[in-house]
Amino acid sequence: MTIEKCINEYDASEMIFEEGSTGRELFVVLDGKVDIVKNSGADRTVIVTLGKGEFFGEMAVIDGSARSASAVAAIAGTRVMRINHARFVYLVSQQPAFALMIMDALSKRLRASNAPSPFPILLSNDVCSLIQAAEDVYQIRFKNRAANAYLVRGSKRTIMIDVGLSSNYPHLLECLQHLGIKPADIDMVVLSHEHLDHIGAAYHFNGRTIIAAHRLAANKIMLRDDFSMLRKMFNEPNVPIDIDIWLEEGNLIDLGNFRLNVMYTPGHTSACISLFDQDKGLLFAADTLMPGGVMGGVFGSGSIADYIQSLERLKGLDSKILLSGHGRLSDTPHDDVRIAIQRSHALLSDTAQLFDALDARANFDPIMQSVRDLNKLDDS
Repeated sequence: MTIEKCINEYDASEMIFEEGSTGRELFVVLDGKVDIVKNSGADRTVIVTLGKGEFFGEMAVIDGSARSASAVAAIAGTRVMRINHARFVYLVSQQPAFALMIMDALSKRLRASNAPSPFPILLSNDVCSLIQAAEDVYQIRFKNRAANAYLVRGSKRTIMIDVGLSSNYPHLLECLQHLGIKPADIDMVVLSHEHLDHIGAAYHFNGRTIIAAHRLAANKIMLRDDFSMLRKMFNEPNVPIDIDIWLEEGNLIDLGNFRLNVMYTPGHTSACISLFDQDKGLLFAADTLMPGGVMGGVFGSGSIADYIQSLERLKGLDSKILLSGHGRLSDTPHDDVRIAIQRSHALLSDTAQLFDALDARANFDPIMQSVRDLNKLDDS
């Protein structure tokens, strides 16, 4: 087989091989970038991004076992050369420098895999885990469908960012108690958007803690817009949540040693906000951006075009830690947002092609007619 036949070119987000698949081939990156990705339930984690001259798939080519992770082209025009088992054995046996290169890479990856996590777990039970993201910043990560909650303990005041479902409140309290925090110690609860998995437990803070949200989210929450809040999806009680402060782009939440800038980042819904501490590089992005470039989806009032614009804004930040609405903490926010932007553009393109293929214009006629019918005066 000629070298040319061993070289393949991939588009952005195109799969090179999938976790669990078999194959006795080593791959070398000739141009572009390749993400090595692990999947765990709904979480998608980019373990490492490889560039020109780096290789992957070395374990499978050695022992023929199933792939331990997926390999995905990170950018368009990524070119990769495949080295099959026979060529690999030949190179190792005939080229000591090649064998040393393989051993060096394996040694580094083994040491990295045994390195302690930068985010220590302080408490874990069947429902949630309490994880330290930074000094005085904590993630409460629920193991059911609830969103992550965050506690930021400032020198002047303490806040929570999202609080999860109402039914998880006892477990939220357990995590706070572990940190020596009582509900009365929390000065403000900031809600990232209107979805119930993020805001449900805010009911328990009514009347004793200031609750803040973007004005569009506040309006939906105060009107108990169950459709927008996805209440039926989570089967939670219909309880009132009072919003005391309506936030806008550019507001500053000053905690003393933390200064959180409010960014309006619509897309997932029309009412999403992110919070960014420029000095510390902390990005609380809720469902706009998640580890591995996972997108939170586009719901009801959301828009994929708005999503792209919001991600482009997040890309320009000097962020160091991503604290998202679901999943783990990430210390690779720039890689996460790059992948999310590529996916969102692909989604926008795919949607346009689908509408063209289905000639969706004809399907709008009955919708417009129904709108006209609803607005007719009842003459009976």
